[in-house]
Amino acid sequence: MEDSEQYIYLLNTLKEEISILQNIGDEYFDEIRKIYETNTEAPIKKSLNNFEMTKSRFLENLREKKDIFQGKLADFLNLMMSFNNVIDEEKDKNPEVINFNNHLKMFKAYIDSFKFINSFEDDNYIYWLDINSKRTNVVLTATPLNIAQKLSTVLFDNLDRLVFASATIVVNGNFDYFKKSLGLDEEDCIEAIIKSPFDYDEQMSVYIPSDIQDSENINAFVSDASKFILNILLKTNGKAFILFTSYTMLNQIYYSISKKLKDKGFEVFLHGDKPRSQIIKEF
Repeated sequence: MEDSEQYIYLLNTLKEEISILQNIGDEYFDEIRKIYETNTEAPIKKSLNNFEMTKSRFLENLREKKDIFQGKLADFLNLMMSFNNVIDEEKDKNPEVINFNNHLKMFKAYIDSFKFINSFEDDNYIYWLDINSKRTNVVLTATPLNIAQKLSTVLFDNLDRLVFASATIVVNGNFDYFKKSLGLDEEDCIEAIIKSPFDYDEQMSVYIPSDIQDSENINAFVSDASKFILNILLKTNGKAFILFTSYTMLNQIYYSISKKLKDKGFEVFLHGDKPRSQIIKEF
């Protein structure tokens, strides 16, 4: 390598700056977590809007941290590009140079996404925030309201035929809403609604408890839901497949009622105890 001094200088600078960048990023995302923290152990999901995120006085500190982080991202990108220019002459000899170039492209794509999401300017997108129950992961997301154009470019234009099959794509007895949402051409669609052989009137009952605490209060909700589920299972002699919105809730309710069920002779399965295929077979 011709400019070894520049190489060493940039490499050391990258090592120093990446640590600083991580700390600034942690401060920004930690600020988001603190702002939207709740008094529950449940995951947090919140929609975000342009006025709140760009004008609210309450979020001035967050915007300052965002600007600092965004500026540091741009500085680090320039540093990576300078380093890439120095090592580019070695790309035919060293595959790690190609690898670094790929990471450079990924980092640039991350910055572009970060800037787009945090601008909150495109009304054709919806924006939201996800924070996991352990508060260790904060995710900002933007997704288009209409995915028709994207699906056409990425999927439909590359396939001769495609089958959509689901129990939930019919609205008011037709596929109009589904086709419009996905940008499907009316003339190219062959449709069929296949009636279920299941006798819902005779074989299904719907119970909507009115005395269960809201899931925002996770401990009270788990306690109430456990009693409700236990009561139903005792009446139906088990034979139930119970779904949850999180592994945390699944485990909490399982350990709350499993012993009582086992004491009455029920066999109880917990997702994760055995391979899925084995649990299904035993069930």
